[in-house]
Amino acid sequence: MLAAQPPVPRKAEDFRVTLPDGRYQDIAALKGNVVALCFIYTTCPHCQGMSVLMNQLYKEHSKEGFLPIDVAWNDGAKEAIAAFVQRFDLYMPVGYSDRSTVLGYLGISLMDQRVVVPQILWIDRKGMIRSQTPPTGDLSMLSEQYFRKMAATLLAEPGPAAPHRITKR
Repeated sequence: MLAAQPPVPRKAEDFRVTLPDGRYQDIAALKGNVVALCFIYTTCPHCQGMSVLMNQLYKEHSKEGFLPIDVAWNDGAKEAIAAFVQRFDLYMPVGYSDRSTVLGYLGISLMDQRVVVPQILWIDRKGMIRSQTPPTGDLSMLSEQYFRKMAATLLAEPGPAAPHRITKR
C-alpha cells in the first residue's frame, strides 16, 4: 500500500524549527524567500549528501533569496546537530523537530509503514508548497539536477527576497 500525501501546490502552513541554541525559525516568517525545507536523519548518508548539496546551493543563491533548512527528526537529533553541522561544514540553518510534528506537517499518517528520508518541501516566495517528495521517495526528486531546476525556477518568479528572521526563544 502506498502512503498518501497532500496535493501540491498548496499553502505552506507554519512550521517551527527549533535551532540548537534554543531559538526558533518560523517558516511563515520566511515568506518572500524560496525555501527548501529538508526533513532529514543526521545518520542517513543520503541526507548527508543532500545537505552538502543544499549548502552549496545556499552559498550560490542566498543573495537571491534561496534558503534551505535542514530539520533533523531522528532519535537523538537535538544532540547530534552540532557534530553534523561541523562534520559537513554547513552554513545553512539546521534544526530539529519530533517525529509526530514532522509527519503531521508532511501530511503523512503515523500509521504509514514506510517513509524515507530525506523528505523535501519546496516553498515559493508566496508561501506555496510547489513540490514535495513522496513518502516512499523518488530518486529523480533527490538529484542535483532537480534541486538546481527547482531553485532556478522558483527564484526566477517575481517577488522580492525577504530577510531571514530567527525568532527569539
